[in-house]
Amino acid sequence: MQAVARVDLDNAVMGDRQAIRHLLADKHVASYHNLHVELLYAEMEDRLITAAVGQFPIEMQCKILTSHVHDANLKKEATIVIHESYKKIINVCKKDAIYFDVMLDSLRDDRVQQGKCLRNAIILGQLATEYLCDRKEEFQVLETIIQKDMQTRQIELDELIGEVQKSSRILKRSVRRR
Repeated sequence: MQAVARVDLDNAVMGDRQAIRHLLADKHVASYHNLHVELLYAEMEDRLITAAVGQFPIEMQCKILTSHVHDANLKKEATIVIHESYKKIINVCKKDAIYFDVMLDSLRDDRVQQGKCLRNAIILGQLATEYLCDRKEEFQVLETIIQKDMQTRQIELDELIGEVQKSSRILKRSVRRR
C-alpha cells in the first residue's frame, strides 16, 4: 500500500514538474514575443523619426544613436529574461536529477534485497527437499523392516495357530478318553 502511495506521489511530483517546465517555456515564448514586438515598435519609431522633414543632420544622427542604444537596452533585457528562465529550467532539471538518482538508488537497494530474499528462499527450498529425501529414505527403510517383522510375526502366528490346533486336538482326544 505504501509503495502504491509512493508511486502516486512520484507521479504527481513528475506531473507538477512537467507543468512547471511548460509554464516556464510558455513564459519564455511570451517574453520573446513581447521583446520582438518592442523591437518592431522601436524600429517603426525610428522610421517615423528619420522620415520627419526639416531636422538637422546632427539631430537625425542623435536619434539614430538613441534608437540603437534603446535597441541594445531591449536586447539586454531580453537576454536577462532568457538567462533567468534558463536558470529556473536548469534548477528544475537539477532537482529532477537528484530525484531520479534517489529513485535509482532505491531501485538498486530493492534489487539487492529481492536477490537476498530469493537466494534465501532457494536455500530453504533446497534444505526442505533434502529433508524430504531423508524422510523418504527413512520411511523406506522402516517400511522394509516392518514388512520383514510382519512376515516373521505372521510365520510365528501361523506356527502358534498350528500348535494351538494340535494342542486342542490332543486335548479333545484326552478328554474323550477319560
